[in-house]
Amino acid sequence: MTTRRVLGLAVTTGALVLAGCAPTKTPSPPYQYTPVPLETVGAQPFTVPAGITQIVVDAYGAQGGAVSGGGPAGGLGGRAAATIPVTPGEVLEVRVGGAGTNGTAGSTSAGGFNGGGIGNFCGSSGSPMGAGGGGGGASGVRRAGSDVVVAGGGGGAGAQSNGGAGGAGGGLTGGRVDVESFTGGGGGTQTGGGASGWGDPAGDGTAGQGGPGIGCELVGGGGGGGGGYFGGGGGAGDLAASPCTGGGGGSGFGPSGATFFENGVRAGNGRVVIYY
Repeated sequence: MTTRRVLGLAVTTGALVLAGCAPTKTPSPPYQYTPVPLETVGAQPFTVPAGITQIVVDAYGAQGGAVSGGGPAGGLGGRAAATIPVTPGEVLEVRVGGAGTNGTAGSTSAGGFNGGGIGNFCGSSGSPMGAGGGGGGASGVRRAGSDVVVAGGGGGAGAQSNGGAGGAGGGLTGGRVDVESFTGGGGGTQTGGGASGWGDPAGDGTAGQGGPGIGCELVGGGGGGGGGYFGGGGGAGDLAASPCTGGGGGSGFGPSGATFFENGVRAGNGRVVIYY
């Protein structure tokens, strides 16, 4: 029996490698084992192979939606990794977050799978204004219905060319982007969702869910909060020509000893990689 480092986490090897299943070529450190990448957006099962009692999960949240027509970008998804104990034959639920929809004039923007909040819009004098981008969904693994590893999704961008970018997903705590004197949606934390950028509790993030962007009167709408262990708050704005702000990033989660990388590392849809 030996101990190797996978993503900076100690993993005991020997009994974990099944006969006939050892990789033909060992990847460069810190990746000591053949990865099982899961990149299809949605929920999918992962059955623990016989003889395996612990795995390493490396999760990436999805990016928030941008604003079409040269507007600001959505926040990048976060990353979290951890070693978790498992039972041979048990079925884990893997969730790969979807990127938020880009904001366009005249309609709300859907949030990505697994908790991305909607981006909102506002019409003026019968002419619809631009909408904020939808929040990106979180990625991770659930065991027996409970989260064991989560990487937060990025927040959607605020409407208009002078709007705010979305906050980066965690990592441990989601990010927030302010524009001028206007507050962006708050990032999710380990204990609660991010606050709405406009102070409207209807846009606050909640457990697993990013808050919706708030429509900004006369100018457009705020970006949706990113999904996460706790979701980011939705963005908003003020009146007249003020910029609309982006949604906050969602928070990550993991057991004791988990590694929380810097926020905002994943563009596009999320990803989960399992090592055993």
